[in-house]
Amino acid sequence: MPAPVAALPALRAIVGYAVAMSLLLLNLMGMFQFVTGALVMAVVGLFVDGSSWPMVAGIGACALAAAPGAGVMPKM
Repeated sequence: MPAPVAALPALRAIVGYAVAMSLLLLNLMGMFQFVTGALVMAVVGLFVDGSSWPMVAGIGACALAAAPGAGVMPKM
């Protein structure tokens, strides 16, 4: 029997709490992404000149900012 399955009976008292916390964290991560996107696009909006370059620069800046975090994410 796999270890996580074997551990379930011992954790029965906190399973509901664990599920609630995981849903809370997922919602907070979604909110963080939404707020970050809104702030970045507000900054990009200051540089609108009729071309697509401000959007390209904003996307590139976000990609560069996210790149270090890609190395520390757990592999699934």
